[in-house]
Amino acid sequence: MAKVKSFQTDIRRERKKKKIKRFLRRFAVVLCVAAVSVAAFFTRGTWVPWFEGILEKAQTVTVNDGELEKGNFPISVGEAASGAKLLKFDGDFVLATDTYINFYKPNGERINSIQHKFSAPEVRTGDSRLLVYDRAGNRLCVMNDKEVVFEKELEEEIYFAQMASNDSFAVVTAAEGFSSYLTVYNKDGEVIYRFANGARMTAVDFKPSGYGCYVSAFEMKGGNMVTNIYSLDFDSDEIELKSEDILNTAVIRAAKLSDGDFVAVCDDRFIRLDRNGKIESSAEYKSDIIDFDATDEVVSIAVKSISDEMKSKLIVIRSDSDEIEIDIDENVKSVRCDVKNTFVLTNRNMELFSNSGKQLATAKISNDYVDFISLNDEVLFLGYREINKIEYSY
Repeated sequence: MAKVKSFQTDIRRERKKKKIKRFLRRFAVVLCVAAVSVAAFFTRGTWVPWFEGILEKAQTVTVNDGELEKGNFPISVGEAASGAKLLKFDGDFVLATDTYINFYKPNGERINSIQHKFSAPEVRTGDSRLLVYDRAGNRLCVMNDKEVVFEKELEEEIYFAQMASNDSFAVVTAAEGFSSYLTVYNKDGEVIYRFANGARMTAVDFKPSGYGCYVSAFEMKGGNMVTNIYSLDFDSDEIELKSEDILNTAVIRAAKLSDGDFVAVCDDRFIRLDRNGKIESSAEYKSDIIDFDATDEVVSIAVKSISDEMKSKLIVIRSDSDEIEIDIDENVKSVRCDVKNTFVLTNRNMELFSNSGKQLATAKISNDYVDFISLNDEVLFLGYREINKIEYSY
């Protein structure tokens, strides 16, 4: 057996030391990366908006020409323009008038037209069906783009109704012994849930799954109007969550953001609540609310300016971040938002803002338009006499 020389032992020892040092350095780097990643995740509400702002500083506002598309446009609204409604529906769009529900493809081609018997129809859309009813009436119907699927005549007056993405729907009515009564139906019109607690309901907002909802309801206590938001699941008789008392205001929309917070849109203020229903902050509008919209990433609210009746203010309440305010140098008519952006229709322009407040696009449009919807990179406008469409890139 060969004898191991001392210098060979020293070399092996040095190699082993180097391997250990190399391993420790790599391990330290991995730990640092992991620590930075964890810190970045839990502080993303602070640095993500700043990073978005840096990226957007290099962007310019896309100026669209506002040129009207031809082909099947414009679409005549008819004589009932004052009560007409324009809604997105399953990738297509719907024009509801006081006599017909009209279904159209995005290119303006009419799919079908179904006559209804409601005097002042309210329309709510789901994934493949829509709900039509008269507020203060007692009848409703559910239809798709081919036919009326079924009709219902209820015993009590309808206060309001909502439809979920899975085509189930909720109806809030009068009821003996209650200020209001909630009944939830599946897509085929079968009752799957009921709720009443003596309070007057002002809003019902479905959860994304369609198998639960958030109910906003108020009652008078000690001379105060006390509103609570209730989280309900349709497969349970228990109330999943009841919010802290909201005093002296009515909630007209309860939106849950992706960070778990709730935003209560009220008639005179907005309120942010944590995932347990505890109030975190509240801010009054200081002027009249014009319009609002909500997704699970952002709630956008337009209010009148307190200093100039010809101007408006846009409030953008974001998930994982503080709200921002944007001054609009015109009167706002309508607001729509998606998870990334907020569309704003004014007297003269179609404006687009990112959730961080950066203006992304604009287009000059007619003052005749009263409402709009966005479909992909196109915007459809409802006017007094017709529907028009423009391309809207950003």
